[in-house]
Amino acid sequence: MTIGTASLVTNMNLVRYTPCPRLAFLSSSVISSLPTYAVTATGAVVVAAATGHLSVRILLLPAALLWLAVLTLASIAVLGTLSVRYRDITSALPFLLQVGVFLAPVGYPLSQLSPAVRAIVELNPISGVIEASRWVMLSGYEPAVTAIIVALCVTGLLAGFAWWFFSLRETTMADDI
Repeated sequence: MTIGTASLVTNMNLVRYTPCPRLAFLSSSVISSLPTYAVTATGAVVVAAATGHLSVRILLLPAALLWLAVLTLASIAVLGTLSVRYRDITSALPFLLQVGVFLAPVGYPLSQLSPAVRAIVELNPISGVIEASRWVMLSGYEPAVTAIIVALCVTGLLAGFAWWFFSLRETTMADDI
């Protein structure tokens, strides 16, 4: 997220002086993070298999990866477009992402939260992706369906908005940088 958001500003000369597709700068950060994801996912699959908790649904893991990539790229498109004009976004993003880690069920399942806190955490779109990924990998895991539905809706809306917003602002990016 941080590299992708700053990619348009850090490649200022290419954005200004070449007629290249500017979406390539944003998508390259998502593509470059795939090997890291592959190593982590492979480790999780190996551990789930070694402990006997690997699900047959593991074949759906590419769909979960695609969902994560679309959500990430849509977020980067909106934030990267805004960071061209408002450079403070790049500085504030690491802090906001760190706060967001606590509002995502990374180290805890949603089922262990109180109903009020769970409702808040389920609004975070990454919560649905995490729940779906756990359901894909682990046999016997019951996902929070509400979190998945919210995340699917937010991902679709965010992707549509990101495409529209980026297309609208792409023509003036060279002037704004």
